[in-house]
Amino acid sequence: MSNDNGEKKTRAQELDEFWDLSSLVPKKAENTNFNKKINVDAIEISNSVKTETKESENSTVIKRYINPLHYENKKIRKESYISEESYYPENSLLHKVTIRKRKCEYELYSQFYADALKYREQSGRECEYVPYYSYVPQYDQLSDAQRNYYLWWRENFENNVLIKTDQSYVLLYIFELLNIGGLKDPIRTQMRLCDVWSAYHVDFSAISAKLAMWICDFSLLYKLPTPSNTPHGIGKHVVSLKEFYLNMPKGDFEVCARSLIKYGTEYDYRTSKFAKGENLKLFDRYVFGAVEVAVRFYSKNGVMLSELASEDSKLIRNAFEGALCTSSMRYELEVKYCSFSRSNELRYLMADIVKYAENKIRAYIGVKSKLTVYSVSLELQKAIDAYFESELFCIPKKLSKKEEKHEYDVLYDLPRKEFSINDAKNIESLSWSVTEDLISAFEMDEVRSTENTDRDPMSMQNKAENTPYDSGDGILSKLGEYGAFVQAVKNKDPNACRSIATKLNKLEDAIVDAINEIAVEVIGDILIEDGDGGYEILECYLELI
Repeated sequence: MSNDNGEKKTRAQELDEFWDLSSLVPKKAENTNFNKKINVDAIEISNSVKTETKESENSTVIKRYINPLHYENKKIRKESYISEESYYPENSLLHKVTIRKRKCEYELYSQFYADALKYREQSGRECEYVPYYSYVPQYDQLSDAQRNYYLWWRENFENNVLIKTDQSYVLLYIFELLNIGGLKDPIRTQMRLCDVWSAYHVDFSAISAKLAMWICDFSLLYKLPTPSNTPHGIGKHVVSLKEFYLNMPKGDFEVCARSLIKYGTEYDYRTSKFAKGENLKLFDRYVFGAVEVAVRFYSKNGVMLSELASEDSKLIRNAFEGALCTSSMRYELEVKYCSFSRSNELRYLMADIVKYAENKIRAYIGVKSKLTVYSVSLELQKAIDAYFESELFCIPKKLSKKEEKHEYDVLYDLPRKEFSINDAKNIESLSWSVTEDLISAFEMDEVRSTENTDRDPMSMQNKAENTPYDSGDGILSKLGEYGAFVQAVKNKDPNACRSIATKLNKLEDAIVDAINEIAVEVIGDILIEDGDGGYEILECYLELI
């Protein structure tokens, strides 16, 4: 056998070629033009994704271009908004708020908007509970029974009565308030949104952070200040713009100091082993006082922290992100604010101010160890030192020398008399006679108690145990139905607090306000305050309960 060139092949070569599969694959066309460049220029096509084929002499290249809509593109942003306005909140860490009405080419949730206006004026009638679940609750999803129960639950809630409900009913009510609640009375709508958070942020925790953010957006959109019924602890659930929930009146250095201690640093002086027992009162009082001195030091002309060299933070976001939002409520919010939670410079400074104050208190109670402080300037140190000299270190110490007596002190001295054995014996015999009289009196009382068969000691003991409040004119006897709530707060049992509030058909905040009003009338002070872990009994009144 010969090949194409006429050369003869051996038997071994023929066998090797039989198993060579590469000979069966079609050969590729050789491209010897390596120096010629391939044209890969993209073809720009706006607002769409297209492909185009362009041929060259030796290759075929497919070009694809996707037009990116950059958020920072001012030309595109300007064309995307119908209107824009700005305002400057008072008594707030928010310095400037800009509201932009977004252009919307399509009608979104128009049927929901019409239904919301329709059902807003309808009242509910008592009916049986009907479960309801939906990712995005809307009126047209409800059956007749579900719609009737929603109206009944809504009417009860707006009258401060809590009945059984589902998260989807609550979400539907929130969407209703966000989209049409600002048409007539935005302030009342803001307070109702806060009441929803207070009532259901524990049972429906999945919406607690979102609702806290939506309340903020609603308030900024309608130029409202921090709600007067701001729920306790709502700021801790907000991911961004916690500063909205911090009311900052001009010149109110005490409020600013409390907010800085709560939100401006992660360092907690209460974790110190020296801040225990009686010393804790010193730490609570004088650490706060030192922070207030620092706030005054950095504030000029009533503008809080104006002397700090930190720039305002800026936040841009769409209003009501994650909520059902109709076309008429599509807004963008831009906020410039003094950040307590995101300014690292401020957080480091606050931590060092607290540590510096703690060192002063340690020195006063005799602790030699000190914490390291870096960022407190010499001028601020002098101001804090002057505060401690006038407030804490001025407490008079015990005198080493005896003070000279005044003339009238001699009148109160005991007369001097020589020691007498007879007088001592008389005193001893008199004391023994008094002791015998006391013993006989106790024995008579014991005989009377055993002879009285009308009283059952066990029943008296059970009666005492089952009576949680005193029967006198003390604070507990005045609380009435709120007494169990006070006991639950003392035991730090939030579940019991919620259960009692449900039985009383009242919100927890309303119950606390009522208790404190009674306490002010009886003892001249409030009984319950907001603590880091929820409601707490004031430490000085724990013995009353």
